[in-house]
Amino acid sequence: MVHDNDADAASGESREYLEDLERATPRVQAILDADRRFAAHEAGHVVIACSLGLKVHSVTIDGGPHAAIDPAAELRHRIQVLLGGWLAEWIDNGRQSLDNGRDSAVHDDRRIEEEFDSASIPLADRATIKNECSATADRVLTARWKQVENLKVMLLTFKTLDDIDVRKTLWPYCNPGHRAEAPL
Repeated sequence: MVHDNDADAASGESREYLEDLERATPRVQAILDADRRFAAHEAGHVVIACSLGLKVHSVTIDGGPHAAIDPAAELRHRIQVLLGGWLAEWIDNGRQSLDNGRDSAVHDDRRIEEEFDSASIPLADRATIKNECSATADRVLTARWKQVENLKVMLLTFKTLDDIDVRKTLWPYCNPGHRAEAPL
């Protein structure tokens, strides 16, 4: 884990990483682009979770991108967190189509349907709930885009962050008991 107080070092390393992106061969470029997409996606999950006051245990883009977030959240909050990943990719891509990001959207959609099924939400209500959660997640990510970018830089630099790294990176927005957004 990172746990150092020098965020400037991470920023410098990240700038070098981004310069390397520009010089990379097409095959390497594709791998690095995937890392950037994964970092934006996982950062989106984490920023939404933190805005809702949920505990983030860890986040990684190494070996299978994943954000470990407190599963005890209420249904709408879990849906917002799931949507946050895809929405962050979309915003990071200039709100343009995500042809190469479709796999993550399909994966998150499948998980959202599992959440609806486990909560026995009627089919007729699912689209409305998903649209409301999507609109809220989009507003949060837009308002907190700087935090998404900061977390993305940290993930590109260190690959894995634990709860302390996340809280330091997103201070003051990701701390126990802090809830930046009003409840739905």
